[in-house]
Amino acid sequence: MNTHPGTRTAPSANALSRIWTLLQGEWCPARTLPAGYERTAAGLIVLIAAVFRFATLGQDSLWVDEGYTLASAGHSYAHIFTVPFDTHPPLHFALVKFFTGFSNDEWGLRLPSALFALFSLVPVWLLGRRMMGPVGGLVAMAVLALSYTHLVYANNGRDYALLLFFILLAAYAAQGLAEAVLREDRLVSRPVLAWTGLYTLGAAGALYSHNTAILYLFILNAALCAWVVATAPRRSIRLIAVLAGVHIPVFLIWSPWLIVMLGTSGAFDWLHQMSPVEAAVTLAATVGPNAVSAPLLLVFFLALVSGAALSLLRPGWSLVMIVIHLAAFPTFIWLMGFVYKPIYMERIILPAMLGGALAIGYLAAHGRRRWVTAGLVGAALLASLVSAGAYTLRGDSVTNVGAQVIEDWRGAVSAQAADETLIICDTFTWPVVHHYAGERRLIVHHEIGGWDLTEQDWLDNYGQPVANRMVQDEAAKPDWMSRSEVVWDDIVASSPSIVFLKAEILCNDGEPEILRERLAASGYELESTSHWRGVGAERYVR
Repeated sequence: MNTHPGTRTAPSANALSRIWTLLQGEWCPARTLPAGYERTAAGLIVLIAAVFRFATLGQDSLWVDEGYTLASAGHSYAHIFTVPFDTHPPLHFALVKFFTGFSNDEWGLRLPSALFALFSLVPVWLLGRRMMGPVGGLVAMAVLALSYTHLVYANNGRDYALLLFFILLAAYAAQGLAEAVLREDRLVSRPVLAWTGLYTLGAAGALYSHNTAILYLFILNAALCAWVVATAPRRSIRLIAVLAGVHIPVFLIWSPWLIVMLGTSGAFDWLHQMSPVEAAVTLAATVGPNAVSAPLLLVFFLALVSGAALSLLRPGWSLVMIVIHLAAFPTFIWLMGFVYKPIYMERIILPAMLGGALAIGYLAAHGRRRWVTAGLVGAALLASLVSAGAYTLRGDSVTNVGAQVIEDWRGAVSAQAADETLIICDTFTWPVVHHYAGERRLIVHHEIGGWDLTEQDWLDNYGQPVANRMVQDEAAKPDWMSRSEVVWDDIVASSPSIVFLKAEILCNDGEPEILRERLAASGYELESTSHWRGVGAERYVR
């Protein structure tokens, strides 16, 4: 073939095929679908997923962490991005501020999570179809769309669904970038630049969503480099150099928050280090269906294990992705508990859901016994559908969904008379109670009386850097404390009845008993107790 001097001859079709096979390691052709069928199926999955995610968005009361998120959105955008008032990165707070500008009820607060949870199905589908073909991609997408855990965090006004979307986007882009580099495309070619831009968006978005993104990106890139070193050593230096270069803009985008983050304090110490059995149970609950019968649960994991085993017999990038998400990342998070602090929770290992979805997708795409494969995959999807239905039809008696605690502050506050004084144990609970209490008097109990906080008082306290808030100088009492402090005698004089509201998992050690003894000493008697999901109420009268 004649070429102009200085031009590079495009790789032949056979060469591209060999490189693609090298990256994939597949020797059994993936099942295919006509393009029109595939797009229609993907559209139906997204539609079903949207119904499940939006059907109950405002059903449950805000819980205490969601109340904190809602109140923190009261800071200015400049404050959110420049003051380390929380150990979590600022992106989700900024999104909540934007969306609650239209509606600050439960629906508005959770809308960003629902939207990004829905968006996260797209990179799963695209990643799955690149590795396993259209059937595998659609099945992986459907498994995630019907995941109980995925639904839980789509209906939770915290940053975990946002993190998951950006992580999945980064994983999809990393695979595409690796393929382009191994094809020996020019580094300034359109494919390489497009994949680089998409990866930068995913990685930077993840880093601005949750700090554990650092660990995930490290494992993802380390696994990608190790795989290429093992399978294509002569091309590995080029890929490693490209990945190193790609992370320069990611680091530059992330560095402003890194500088801010150094001013936070690591006071997160209330979790215990899970045993291996506890960790495995949490992983299974994260990946698999919940609220289903034992046979359905068994068949789901049988399909998952079968798909993972099949990928093990045909080692390729599909296997690497399954191992990263089902084993490497959860194990790494668990081991962090021995060297730093325990952080192993369902919400932290959400990427494991991708491993389970890909494993079942792999079985659908490559299982040799067609009817056995169809039966296993169909049963796994049925188990997921039943599980998703159980989440959507959950009743008021449910006290948790997956690992997500339900706290019915809405019911607890609305059941109290409008003229009663409400009293709580801690300032962290104040936003969620205040959200439902409105103009009712709300007191945060402390040693000499209580704080009668305004919204600005709370923002002044929780808007300062975490390090300052956790280690306060008692000799230099903040202005908000003096401004809102009420002595106990004044509280008693103006409150013929007091309702003590307490979350089951909050209040400092001994604080409830101190308050009860103070109420008894002031002539109050316990008239009644009542319970809502995760919240107790004690009514005292004089």
